[in-house]
Amino acid sequence: MHIIIIDSGFGGLNVSASFLQHLTNMFSQPISLHLDYINTIPAQNLGYNDLSSFEQKVETFQNTLEGLHQFAQPDLIIVACNTLSVLLPHLSFFETPLISLRTALTPLLKNQITHREAHFLIFATPTTVASNFYPTLLQEEGIFSENIVSQACPQLATEISNDLTGTQVQLRIQYYCDLAFAQVRQPTWFYPILGCTHYGLRENMFQHAFAQYDIPFEIMNPNESLALESLMWLKQQKTVESNEKISIRFLSKFPLVANEVKNWSSFMKPFSSVLAEAISDYEVIPQLW
Repeated sequence: MHIIIIDSGFGGLNVSASFLQHLTNMFSQPISLHLDYINTIPAQNLGYNDLSSFEQKVETFQNTLEGLHQFAQPDLIIVACNTLSVLLPHLSFFETPLISLRTALTPLLKNQITHREAHFLIFATPTTVASNFYPTLLQEEGIFSENIVSQACPQLATEISNDLTGTQVQLRIQYYCDLAFAQVRQPTWFYPILGCTHYGLRENMFQHAFAQYDIPFEIMNPNESLALESLMWLKQQKTVESNEKISIRFLSKFPLVANEVKNWSSFMKPFSSVLAEAISDYEVIPQLW
């Protein structure tokens, strides 16, 4: 079984770590699995949020997925990126099975929302905020638009990757939380939504920021939900072989920033030493797509 997890950066590694942690609990016997994490930045030192138009982002992602299908022939692609997930509905037909954050969010919202009068504060990249991705899903669940606040967090994902200690990240998170909080009148309960897979790494800092307001809250982190939905898909497959062979690779079409690679290897080591090693030994393959 060959599964690839893709992200336009490093945040999807949080999903990968959760996937691996739950893997042994989901299967009574060891399984054969080849797992590739693929960084899908569109060009060296250029992210999807840097592309000039939405149409260019869609075209770039379409070409990337088609190329990955031809190169890797995976059984499943897990789109562990909010920025890429919002592009999926605009792509043409794609034959490889896909699981994205949209797939995982529907059960998360249904199961976790117990205070429907609460305010929902969405923290995400500018691309995700501009797409109206989260407000649409929330309104489909019956949440009134006046109870939804979308807060773009430019450069927060990059800062998380670069700041190993988290000192500057905590200040930046508090700043964005304050901006979102200022848009709410008479709140009684909050659901902060971490709308970028990077943010899950620093969920404790969002916890600290919201504790300052002395109002009840419950953070919604889609990373765990996406990992579990992906494992449920894997468990339903009849072709999973039973043995102890699990291989993990980290791949990129372009060379990555050395400091970010080093930091994310350190971030992941407490969760999965095998994943941390794969990050340190990442492979540059120009022919990925």
